[in-house]
Amino acid sequence: MATPAQRTNTWILDQWYDQSVAGTTGGYNAPGDPPYLYAWGSNSYGLFANSGLPASPSTKRSSPTQTSDTDFTKLFYSNGSSMFGMKTAGTLWGWGQNGFYGLLGLSDNVMRSSPTQLPGTTWVKAQTAVYGTLANKTDGTLWAWGYNHKGQLGQNTTTASSSPKQIPGAWSTSEYGMATSGEARFAIKSNGTLWAWGNNPSGGLGLNDKTLRSSPTQLPGTTWVAVDMTYSSNEGVAAAVKTDGTAWIWGYNQSGALGLNQSTPTQYSSPKQIPGTTWSRITLSGSDHVLGYKTDGTVWTWGANWGGNLGLNDIIQRSSPTQIGTDTTWTNVQLAGNAGYGMKTDGTLWGWGQNSGTLGQNNETKYSSPVQIPGTWTTYGFAGTAVFGFK
Repeated sequence: MATPAQRTNTWILDQWYDQSVAGTTGGYNAPGDPPYLYAWGSNSYGLFANSGLPASPSTKRSSPTQTSDTDFTKLFYSNGSSMFGMKTAGTLWGWGQNGFYGLLGLSDNVMRSSPTQLPGTTWVKAQTAVYGTLANKTDGTLWAWGYNHKGQLGQNTTTASSSPKQIPGAWSTSEYGMATSGEARFAIKSNGTLWAWGNNPSGGLGLNDKTLRSSPTQLPGTTWVAVDMTYSSNEGVAAAVKTDGTAWIWGYNQSGALGLNQSTPTQYSSPKQIPGTTWSRITLSGSDHVLGYKTDGTVWTWGANWGGNLGLNDIIQRSSPTQIGTDTTWTNVQLAGNAGYGMKTDGTLWGWGQNSGTLGQNNETKYSSPVQIPGTWTTYGFAGTAVFGFK
């Protein structure tokens, strides 16, 4: 059998298998090749899509495996089991779970195991969760689709829609200008105001009450630039950052997730400031652990830590922000389920926490501090227990 061709980056176990055992070339990229899409984790709901990887829902890859797709230019983070990406600028493609409420926005509830294009060519971003999707366009319009039992489509009704419905207003198209999780939604308008709607059992909408909203309702303030939220078992937590670098958080305070250093965690239905004035963004997952990114390139975590998901080399719960290591070169950080991910300025990608193969280490071992996922990367995204990255 021929010796595998030389390459400049590190081989991983699945690639050695492809090259030396299965006798395939794998198509690994060389200088000048287009960016290749890699996938790892599990293939629930066909999330590996038209990747050239085995299509069985039980398929797992515990290390990054190159797919056959070279068309995607961008992937978006997902809080559910559906995925969205962009090919030609402005086109939006969805695949995975579609449910009886039409998560993919394709006017039906048919699951897709290969990317299918939504109508339109001016999309900017899409973010999906268990009960629906939120997306925006270059003209500042905001669109929602999916289930609507708690008014999460922002239409002042509870009628579901499997195709995009416009939410009135002029909205921000910034990278972190909207958030969707469970049964609630947030979005920032072009004038810097922050709006919330959907379910609100724990005060997670930040409106100083626990009243459900079926249309967008404004929170105080006019200088918001980034928002994120998480929603689990009817317990909502949300956080947002202002132009002055202050970060604000509210909702259910399980395990000290609000980061306010309280000996007896208190639930808040209106924004409370997290100490510090150099925050860039806050990301949340699972309602009980949080990750913050500062303008100096440092990463901070707090909340529950039962699986090492805070990345602090222990399993000790924190009720105030604690820095991960001493590095100041983090650029792209995100929580997904009970794991965390982050890129650095040198293109390396790191993961920590729970691991069903999603940390790319060729195992399913939990890691309580960041471990490098082999290779150098340009970006990454995820949905459910599937992770995707570009090289």
